[in-house]
Amino acid sequence: MEKLHIHNKMSPLFLLFISLLSFSSAYSNTPFKHFINCGSDSSVNVSGRTFVGDINSNSSFTLGNSEAIYSSSPLPNTSSLYRAARLFRQKSQFELSISQHGTYMVRLHFFAFESQGINLNNALFDVSTLNFSLLSKFRVQNSFPVIKEFFLTINVGKLGIQFSPSSFAFVNAIEVFLLPTNFIMDNATAVPSVKNEKGSYYGLLSKALQTIHRINVGGPEIKESNDSLWRNWMQDEGYVIYPTSAKTCAFYNGTLGEGPKPISDIAPDLVYRTCKEVKDNSREADLQNITWRFSVRKKTRHFVRFHFCNNIRAVFAFNLYIDGEKTKEINTYDYPNIYDLVVDSDDSGHLKISVGPNDHIDKQAYLNGLEIMEFVMNKSSVLALPPEGQQNKSLFIIIGSVGEWLQFPF
Repeated sequence: MEKLHIHNKMSPLFLLFISLLSFSSAYSNTPFKHFINCGSDSSVNVSGRTFVGDINSNSSFTLGNSEAIYSSSPLPNTSSLYRAARLFRQKSQFELSISQHGTYMVRLHFFAFESQGINLNNALFDVSTLNFSLLSKFRVQNSFPVIKEFFLTINVGKLGIQFSPSSFAFVNAIEVFLLPTNFIMDNATAVPSVKNEKGSYYGLLSKALQTIHRINVGGPEIKESNDSLWRNWMQDEGYVIYPTSAKTCAFYNGTLGEGPKPISDIAPDLVYRTCKEVKDNSREADLQNITWRFSVRKKTRHFVRFHFCNNIRAVFAFNLYIDGEKTKEINTYDYPNIYDLVVDSDDSGHLKISVGPNDHIDKQAYLNGLEIMEFVMNKSSVLALPPEGQQNKSLFIIIGSVGEWLQFPF
């Protein structure tokens, strides 16, 4: 894929603008995608995606006993994607055509509003697919959109997304699209706390993953319109335990190096131009490392992806720690690269991640970006809800490929 070349004489502010602008103008190209505007008869364009209404879709579909509802008083600043929803009062299913095997991104959009005496805040339901329990006893009580994001390996055929209501269920929008080849490999390094694994964890592609945290370290928040896969990257400021141990790296305005393996679309260009590094004057033991603390589910397996690009100076190697234990020595390169780990959380409800100097080689350490994904449980591992009685009938909504996906320079 074509690389965006930037000259050193440009100012960091101008470089930031260019980096953001490049993502908003074009997107990666794939014919294998579904963007669905649930409960609506019209299409909505959001950041380069065309969400097609499921009522008047050009694709084949069948609607059973469901309801299309509309917000009684839509908020002026709310995207039109969240002004309609599909409501289910019985066990129901979206069934989508999948024409190529691979790893897919699946996103479910929820925004609770009121419509003709129905308050979507009162919905309580489960969502599952491919024998994975994506959401269990799920309720939306926020006054802003909630997006749940998953990674699944899907075979050619039909993908069924089931909604099982306790009261009723709803969804505003659905995204399912194919990810770049080798976006997630089948194996990753297993930290010592991962039981029954010796060095490596195999079988990732047979699992489902849910995004919990996605962090742009040392840089600004990155909105979905500035990411080729429409992801949101949060700032790391609220996660650093000892802020005095870290300093924000200078914005890198040079040309990013090219590694032996392309990682286009793995992360936005901007992630690799910003970072946090250990302060040179840190002397106290606790301040020689930078430590981030993230809320996670207790005693749960996680897939953690680290993003590195050595733009700051001659840093050759440093240490990576998980919950205070040295996990890996990071060898640094002047091009974007990633490290994937499989980690089991303890019973604290937090996962602590640190980078620190390698005393034998260098007195520096840094991090550009971080993603934490939770392993999704199989349906058999989730406690069954009480019998639903008459709600055991199934509803199928069959929808073919929709929308367009443009290409952009990375």
